[in-house]
Amino acid sequence: MEVALPGGVRGVVVRWAPDVEPVSGVVADSETHREATPSQLLTLGAALRLCWPDPDRSSPYPGRAVAEEDVLAACAPRDGGLLREGIALIGQASAYRYALRTLRACGYLAPDAGDGLVRLGPMVAAWSERDIDELRRGYGCLPCALRE
Repeated sequence: MEVALPGGVRGVVVRWAPDVEPVSGVVADSETHREATPSQLLTLGAALRLCWPDPDRSSPYPGRAVAEEDVLAACAPRDGGLLREGIALIGQASAYRYALRTLRACGYLAPDAGDGLVRLGPMVAAWSERDIDELRRGYGCLPCALRE
């Protein structure tokens, strides 16, 4: 599947057919299979919710660009936690900042363009319609700090 990336760059994403499950050997083998951390899953969920404002009308990719700080706020709300000010707030969001870097490196989010925005990456473009339908059904469970 061909995808457009920011800056007019074009790329190709290869994926398994929707009715095929890839076999990678032993799923529990840590050398061939790594599970996402809770902070990575939460960050991806927040980015997906914010970049994909209308799941009934569109596919998630390419979505819209959103402020990185909005994604972080959806993961670590400033008003709901015990840590609220100064260095404590930075520490509270650091796991999610690291998750943003990891998700960008893995292609779930587009590479950092240096503009403070988060965009969905080419791996999201490779999701099957079955996966997207499942996300539509659970859209209301994705984290979002903005009032809707």
